[in-house]
Amino acid sequence: MLEVLIATLVMSVIALAVLPLLLRGVANNTQGSEASQTAVFASSELESLLQMPFDRGPLVLADGATERVTVETQVLPAATDTPDLVLETPDARWRAGEPTSGEAVQWRRTTRVRQFGLTDLIPDSASGITALDSPLPGGTAAEFVHLKQVEVRIEGGRAAGALGAGQDVTVRVLKAF
Repeated sequence: MLEVLIATLVMSVIALAVLPLLLRGVANNTQGSEASQTAVFASSELESLLQMPFDRGPLVLADGATERVTVETQVLPAATDTPDLVLETPDARWRAGEPTSGEAVQWRRTTRVRQFGLTDLIPDSASGITALDSPLPGGTAAEFVHLKQVEVRIEGGRAAGALGAGQDVTVRVLKAF
């Protein structure tokens, strides 16, 4: 009987020593999955915008505006009588606007488009750094607009907890005329 108690105690100590490793592994897998998903969301939106003509659709700024910002969310469905359904795959459609009552934001995608002329690529004489800090407003004559800066930011809506916080990623590219 004493041997069984000692063996149980030894096994309990070993199990308690291994438990943090298992929990860290679950957290790492969750964070890795979310990092991959945010990268896919950002790159797929970026690729669709880069395939568009330079002066059409969402790459065109409103007259006088120096940027075009679009915010979309992907939400978990509202709770129902069967809570197990809430844990299934989230609504795969991105939609503009904030979530309705009972919905939780799983992902938020912010897309920002700005336009520049070639003169913005001239490096600063003192620092040698090129800064795109003088965007051209919408309505500028086409011959002066040479670059479009497209930035896509994906923010995970999961609050910080035992598995960490939601992942965020920002991808920025220049599209030349």
